[in-house]
Amino acid sequence: MKTKTIFIFILLIPYYFNILGCLPKKAIGSGFLKDYSNLSRDPTGSYALIYRKPNFSFKSYDKIMISPVEIWFSPEAKERGIAQKDLRMLSEFFRNIGIKSLEDVCKIVYEPAPNTLKIRAAITDIVPANPSMNLMTTFSFSGLVSSMLYKITTGAHLFVGQAAIEVEVLDSITNERLLAVVDRRSGGRLDLVKGITEWDQVKDAFVYWVTRFRERIDHDNGRTGNSFVYENKKESKDLSCKDGWITQSVKVIRGDLFTVSKYITSKEIKLFGVYSPDETQPFGKESALFTLDLIYGKKICIRPITFDIDGRTVSLVYVGDKCLNEELLKAGYGFYYDPYFRFKAWEKINEENKMQKKGVWAIGEPPQPNDLKRERG
Repeated sequence: MKTKTIFIFILLIPYYFNILGCLPKKAIGSGFLKDYSNLSRDPTGSYALIYRKPNFSFKSYDKIMISPVEIWFSPEAKERGIAQKDLRMLSEFFRNIGIKSLEDVCKIVYEPAPNTLKIRAAITDIVPANPSMNLMTTFSFSGLVSSMLYKITTGAHLFVGQAAIEVEVLDSITNERLLAVVDRRSGGRLDLVKGITEWDQVKDAFVYWVTRFRERIDHDNGRTGNSFVYENKKESKDLSCKDGWITQSVKVIRGDLFTVSKYITSKEIKLFGVYSPDETQPFGKESALFTLDLIYGKKICIRPITFDIDGRTVSLVYVGDKCLNEELLKAGYGFYYDPYFRFKAWEKINEENKMQKKGVWAIGEPPQPNDLKRERG
């Protein structure tokens, strides 16, 4: 069986390298922004190129002017032969969700004015998903291997929807550049629901970018909690829910991972510092049920800390005066892990559970979910 697997793998290599030239690997400038000299790699680990003027804050602006979204394709993208009606539909969708996401925090205007931001955006590439081939790569061994290799090299799975954008935020009076982003995003190989039509994953990429932009505005205006920070690996004792946002609509995926409805779409919330097993691993179902029982149908407070490389909002989560992150650890349905910072109280819970062989520690080292395995390499 092992020899057969290796043989199939070798046969796939020429096919794999033959398709590598189909798509750009990372964010690449199209010319829409004209000047890319001050953009640099996103420090959070994504492939995006970004620029933010030093000391710029959205707090200084209370109005936004959103220009029509342009189509600014490279010659390679033009060869995809996407119909004009689809391009119009996608550009209008992108602009409309931007307006819908921002209209409750900023006045939407149509002329330059003081304290007004001007947003220019262009779609610089679109790759429609191929739903049938997406399903084939999901459920066949050869497809899994091909998609995995392709993902490692290009940052995207085979046959999934992709989109690339360039966005520039200007002062509407002076036209000074305040923020600029060049990014490319793709759907997931296993995203069977959202990837079931050719444009769904492209739309998801637009929703992701708009949501991130809204969250940046919220952060600058003090509407999200990002004060749970560490300095020089010192322990933070602030575990309150001040400045968090409240929601009730949730769907639990894993003990440490669930989706919530916020603004215009659902989004994934990853518990900060805590990892629970995947559903198929020991204690996976138990951890998910524990979280479901604690938060379902209740008002929860989500306090964002950062984003992970999968675009998930890494957060502290509260139900009343209880911190879900800590409750999950105490129950033994998760373990504390953070390669950058130390939180002694949670380290102590880890040690106590390990000594008592409680929950995920009952089988020795706790099972690692797939996203943590990927993070650790």
